[in-house]
Amino acid sequence: MECSYVICAPEDYNATATDTITVTILSPVNGTVFRMVDQYGNTIPSELNPRIYIRGYGWYYDGDNLELPVGTKIKYRLYIGTHIKSKWFRYTVTEYNNTLYLCYQNLTISITDQYGYSNNITEIYIKGYTSERYGHGGYIYLPATAKIKYRVYAGGIKSRWYRVRITDGMDTLDVHIRNVTVVIRDQYGNYVDDSSVYVEVRKYPVDNLHNGSSMYLPSGVIIRYRVWCYGLHSIWRWEYIGRNTAVVICRVQSVYVRLLDRHGNPLNDPGYYIVIKGYSIPKIYHGDTIYLPTYSIIKYRRYIDDEPYGRWYIRFITPWTSTLTVRYWKVR
Repeated sequence: MECSYVICAPEDYNATATDTITVTILSPVNGTVFRMVDQYGNTIPSELNPRIYIRGYGWYYDGDNLELPVGTKIKYRLYIGTHIKSKWFRYTVTEYNNTLYLCYQNLTISITDQYGYSNNITEIYIKGYTSERYGHGGYIYLPATAKIKYRVYAGGIKSRWYRVRITDGMDTLDVHIRNVTVVIRDQYGNYVDDSSVYVEVRKYPVDNLHNGSSMYLPSGVIIRYRVWCYGLHSIWRWEYIGRNTAVVICRVQSVYVRLLDRHGNPLNDPGYYIVIKGYSIPKIYHGDTIYLPTYSIIKYRRYIDDEPYGRWYIRFITPWTSTLTVRYWKVR
């Protein structure tokens, strides 16, 4: 290709054979404007700090302009949050395109259990995005090709880190959790539907889980729980929530109370009773059947006509405890 150049000089300038003339050829320059939008054309909220890093040029934000010679090839990455980033992309500056649309994926968060139902308990936290947690139905903006790490939370109970790659055209981030039913049974296998018998799960946002209640938990976590019966609680126990966990069985003891004299005869007189420390039923008589938490420690005392008789006794309630026998060596 032949090129012709016209060199202009002042009229009074006389060139000689030894003069050196420098010719500067300027390429056409295009001002490229960067726009951060989602797949629907909406601008990404500025509080999420969307930006582009161009190798050799630095950082640019929505609406920034960069003048580059036509034909320049650049490599760039999309960023959002603190350090979520896409893969490297390539772009060639052309004479006719002066706006570079940088597309992020607008994702709706879908958190469902094994039955396909959502809940308002579980949330996710995305590392490097914001400090917030997002529940079912929330939406986030992420650059295509980015690889993110997230955790599932149920109150203070959290899962391990999960990894997922954001693909072009992706519009939903699917998160799966477990719907776990709380089952409270006694040692005979009978269900205990009593409002004063419930389960407490450490760091779970719902208190007083009764028989048949549902818990929404991420799989792969270990929960700690204890059973409460009329103001008394068991020791802390643990349960692993696996991919197929559907129920957590919690045990209580159905205990028959026997008040006997020194000869083994039952004391049916209402003047004879025991008091269990911290138990919400104030007086327990011969023949009563009470619920006590398995793996709990109780303290009880004998009474005669509302007067304490003897000291406090300690009893450990095991999975094999079915009776509580109390003897009176002195009767009226």
